[in-house]
Amino acid sequence: SEHFAKLHELAVQLIKIGGAYVCHMTQEQVKASRLVLQDAHKPGGSELREQDVPAAAKSPWRDRSVEENLRWFARMRAARVAEGEACLRFKGDLASPNPNQWDLTAYRVKFA
Repeated sequence: SEHFAKLHELAVQLIKIGGAYVCHMTQEQVKASRLVLQDAHKPGGSELREQDVPAAAKSPWRDRSVEENLRWFARMRAARVAEGEACLRFKGDLASPNPNQWDLTAYRVKFA
């Protein structure tokens, strides 16, 4: 894409401010974590605060360092990560009942 360089630059900036992370969860693991979040946000339940989000709903890589995320992201761009092995995810609001606010995939390795 003609916008690839700009998108990459924006992704790096987002990592640097702590707004994105490289995640190694499988698609099945992501689905399972989202089911945990859905269950935690059942109607009639108490409102969640960030500190009350179940651990099973969070990626184990969500809080790794900016430096490590930048290293992994560079590996992704250099095709040193297998397709499906990692993706860049936005840090969303896991306490929100709206699934569109949860950690979404922003960038992934896809070999054409």
